[in-house]
Amino acid sequence: MSETEPCPYCFREIKKGVNFCKYCGSAIKHCPSCNSPNKAESLFCSSCGKDIREITVQSRNLEPPISPSHVSQTGSEKIIIWPPPGQFFPTQPKYRPYQTPEEQLFGTRDNQEQFKPKIVYPYSKVGILGFLRGPISTSKVFTSVVEAFAYGLALIATGVLIISIGFLLFKTLILPIIGLLWGGTLILSAPFFGMYFVSSKWLYKAFKIKKPVSDMTILWNYLFSIIFFSFISLILIPLLAMNTLFATIFGIIAMILIFAVLIVIPLKAFLIDLAYVKAAVVERDSQKEKEETLEENEPQKEKEDIEETRKENR
Repeated sequence: MSETEPCPYCFREIKKGVNFCKYCGSAIKHCPSCNSPNKAESLFCSSCGKDIREITVQSRNLEPPISPSHVSQTGSEKIIIWPPPGQFFPTQPKYRPYQTPEEQLFGTRDNQEQFKPKIVYPYSKVGILGFLRGPISTSKVFTSVVEAFAYGLALIATGVLIISIGFLLFKTLILPIIGLLWGGTLILSAPFFGMYFVSSKWLYKAFKIKKPVSDMTILWNYLFSIIFFSFISLILIPLLAMNTLFATIFGIIAMILIFAVLIVIPLKAFLIDLAYVKAAVVERDSQKEKEETLEENEPQKEKEDIEETRKENR
């Protein structure tokens, strides 16, 4: 079995001592001292350092084919581009600057490109019930029930609010009570929302996915949700003062709403972000696979076209 050596251009194993690479067609300059292969433009041997500027290499004598994909006509003259790009010179990998493990994980470079998928994001618009808009991945039926209950409860609350304001206007503590409810709800829900907001932000950075909405949209949705549920709490205050069955029922509803504000809504929002990022990563990987497949098949297609043209000319 004949000895082999790596081509200095494409690094594939070729027969030792040959003047040209059979894979990329590049001319090879051999050192007269150690017989190591070097590039044609090398001034010194890469193995022993000997001056090889005086050594000349042969030029390639390739017969250009008349391929329809590489020929254009101008008047009666034919212009042939030879060699076709990418046929004899392999595609070099794109230069990628060195990144630390932290930069690869979180993408802290300022010029980091982010992938923007074609997936609909449920929180793209600001609304009073913005956080109730997106679907829960496990059950769309449950989501519809929750949304219907929320809208129905909002209509009932509006009617009760009109009645309750009439009683509360006779008291001078209405504005402090409203401020206390809004502030208290904000303080209680802030830790849970903060965990969601920070986790969501780093989730997009870790997978290098472009966030579909701005942070201000998320914050406005959060603020509107706080105001909405605070109004419901305000409506339930005079009803809770009554020692009746209805007061107990509304007290249970109030507990459910507070639980939803504190835990369910931030958790639901984070689950939606997880589903969005997962779908975006799958879409990005599929696009990369398609592009790589096209790049791999392109040189092979050019070779097949050249072979067909040669057969036709014969």
